[in-house]
Amino acid sequence: MESYDRSNCLGCHAKSYMGSFCANDSSLQCSGDGDCTSVGGTCTLYSYSTDFVYSLELEVGKQSGLLLPGSWLWYRDPPTKNPSVRSVNWGMRSPAVVLGLAKSFDDPRCNGDRRGTTKAFVRFVRDGTTLDHPEIGLPCQGWHLLGNPANPKAYLYRDSRGVWGACRSVIIDADSGVRARCVGAGVPDNLADADATLNVVLKTGSLRYCAEYESFQTSKFGTTTLAKSTNNPAPDMCSVW
Repeated sequence: MESYDRSNCLGCHAKSYMGSFCANDSSLQCSGDGDCTSVGGTCTLYSYSTDFVYSLELEVGKQSGLLLPGSWLWYRDPPTKNPSVRSVNWGMRSPAVVLGLAKSFDDPRCNGDRRGTTKAFVRFVRDGTTLDHPEIGLPCQGWHLLGNPANPKAYLYRDSRGVWGACRSVIIDADSGVRARCVGAGVPDNLADADATLNVVLKTGSLRYCAEYESFQTSKFGTTTLAKSTNNPAPDMCSVW
């Protein structure tokens, strides 16, 4: 297998990586259904369009990491006594994003599993060195597929009242990238300051969507800290997780 560096993709045309992997564990390469006996499911041929896709690695036994620009992040951090209004909104804009195949290990929907099963997570990592904030789960019942299951346009997560967790909306769009909004006490405090580098990772199955944000502009609105970071390039690597 090979990895794809974005510096080699300027002006390039569509190219596909193809390989067969077990549908229930896309880290296992296979040549037939018999190779997937230990994890169940069928041997599935994966095809990824890499036109303008940045740094997608499909190495056997390694999680796929899609390195995306940190287009924007807005963070509102109130005093500890009032965490219900803490919020973070972020975007990773890209014209071509890999989506998990419908009903594969990388599909975040329930697909027959019990409600409450969590296959997708968000994590914030300060300075890319330690996992100092807990992951935020995105339960399967909140996810919907948009478009044709044979060629999904997007996966959309909705929890408008925050019943299942901190994140109210997440969209992974094949044509425009990743956008998300999380609100409430489940959002970590002290995420951003002027000197911080904040790594954000959205994980669905074995796929990881990765961006970093830095050079935060911070201000105060009463006792609430407001911070924003925009127009960050794609990171060199995805944070460990």
